[in-house]
Amino acid sequence: MATKYSLKVYRYISFQRFCELLFHQELALVNPSKWPDQYETFVVRTLKNLQHREEMANSFAQYGIHCEKHFNSFIETIQAITDDMFCLCFSRSKDAEVMWNAYNYDNHAVMIRTSVDKLLELDSDSLSIFRVQYDLDRPCLETLLNNTTFTDDGIVLYDGDEIIRHKRKCFKYENEMRLVGSSFCTVPHRINDGILYLPIKDISYFVERVMVHPLADDGYVALIRKMCMHFGIKFWGRSKIYEFKGM
Repeated sequence: MATKYSLKVYRYISFQRFCELLFHQELALVNPSKWPDQYETFVVRTLKNLQHREEMANSFAQYGIHCEKHFNSFIETIQAITDDMFCLCFSRSKDAEVMWNAYNYDNHAVMIRTSVDKLLELDSDSLSIFRVQYDLDRPCLETLLNNTTFTDDGIVLYDGDEIIRHKRKCFKYENEMRLVGSSFCTVPHRINDGILYLPIKDISYFVERVMVHPLADDGYVALIRKMCMHFGIKFWGRSKIYEFKGM
């Protein structure tokens, strides 16, 4: 049985992203504000929505927290953490038909395999990884308040990952894990336009396997095979999920 850190994870990407990964040899973590799904920053948007102020004041009161005294500072803290948060999403689902469909890229999608421990090795002091919970229909403010200490000197949030740990149930098929870092990552890196780039020392070690879309044409399969051979990466070939294997 795989441990948490030896767990294999998969990422379904476009040919362009695949080329960037191999030739630049770096992993690109994106600030959640750049993600198209606005529910990814649900907590920040909810806190800033005055229509929810009374409901949030009740939540503060349940925890014995003076809302008028701490609310604005709480919003500023959550916003600051979110602004300095950079993430990359992986799936625990190998060669999954639903993922090939969701990330099709005109049948040119590429699936790469790595592991949790290899992700964390990129910056063992600064990175974290967690499983996404598909329960955004449940209140998340209470969970954040459970992880926060309010004092006269300031506010401390003990688990900033909680801000983006939750998604809607309609995305449950992604079976997602999220890698999270910040501008305070200890390894040399660069940040540009809301993207944090982490260098990969050995791409053939980091990328364990590569597979291409089940409907990819032969020429494309041959191209990805040559690229994998050049970089010393094992090639799994084209996905066989649509092939008839007999009864």
